[in-house]
Amino acid sequence: MAVVTTAGLMRHGEEAWSHDDSSFRVFGADERDLVVGHVSMNFDRSGAALDRNVFYPVDRLAELAADGVIGSVADRHISFMGALRDMDLLSTIILDTGPAAAKILRDDSVDAVVITPVCPACSRTVTVLGHVLETAGLSTVVLASNMLITERARPPRALFCDFPLGRPLGRPADPLFQRRVLEAALALLDRREGPVLEVFPETIEDDSDTPVACVLPPRYDPATPAAVDEARALRPAWERAQSKLPATQVGRRIAPADIPNAVEMMLAISHGARWSEVFADEDEMFQTAMDIRMYYEETAFGLADHVPAARSAEAWFYQRTETGKLLRDVVRVLRESGQEEELGLMALYYIVPLSQYDGSDRANPPWRRDDP
Repeated sequence: MAVVTTAGLMRHGEEAWSHDDSSFRVFGADERDLVVGHVSMNFDRSGAALDRNVFYPVDRLAELAADGVIGSVADRHISFMGALRDMDLLSTIILDTGPAAAKILRDDSVDAVVITPVCPACSRTVTVLGHVLETAGLSTVVLASNMLITERARPPRALFCDFPLGRPLGRPADPLFQRRVLEAALALLDRREGPVLEVFPETIEDDSDTPVACVLPPRYDPATPAAVDEARALRPAWERAQSKLPATQVGRRIAPADIPNAVEMMLAISHGARWSEVFADEDEMFQTAMDIRMYYEETAFGLADHVPAARSAEAWFYQRTETGKLLRDVVRVLRESGQEEELGLMALYYIVPLSQYDGSDRANPPWRRDDP
């Protein structure tokens, strides 16, 4: 058995994924130092930072193999990046990269594949991959996060799990729960006539409105901008958090030591600099925002005494910290200066996720306005 995920996995130091990347990357089952390089902000990141099995369940599969439930775990697994803004890129997956990924899996003698999404748009990509891999002779089961898309796309087999986006196996650091989800999904492989769509009986609520309880440090240098000073002051907590994590998720564009400098770049935009004067391209700006966010969310693990609920670390960052407020201010400036149109209708949701907006933005997001 193998895992195919749309989480945009990458190794530290590799080129970051872009918005229009329909390629895939291959990883060994024993690789641990991996980053979720997915471009979207709009899913929980904390679960993946704490436990890769919440979206990439290679350890759970190894346990099932040891218990004789499955034969063995594949030596190699595959990641796509599921948030493709250009729908034509799905055709590339159908005709080119999907069959190429299937050939690698078949060459490795893989029989069956678990396919996992993370972001809202991933639901399209995983259902497409279900069809493509099945056509190539692999048995597939999708852990579905969006019921409407799954019903319309009709993948060969899918288990709908009503969990927060970014946590398709439900609960990080809970092997027993993850195993129940995986066993329920694998049971669908016995169903040869499809499409098959079942619902996992338990649900887990998102907590995007409730910040995790974290005490922020006092100002170090009142002469330094508050967000920059805060990022520097939090470095000891970030380092303390690393003992709890399999690998840091900071590093798409910015190294942890350079986070204060990245905050200064965002500060320049909030003070009136055009985004194109600060960053080489929009992907660099979005990935920098993601690295800043993950530095703070990992810091929350060093400040909190429990596993945060889905998106509660995100809420703490955007609602309680100076740097989170700065990114919200960057979005405001980009809108008021007309740069939002230059970047694209949905672009600013790659700086501040939809869950952290109020009013019409949250109730009527852009993809519902222009893509009914």
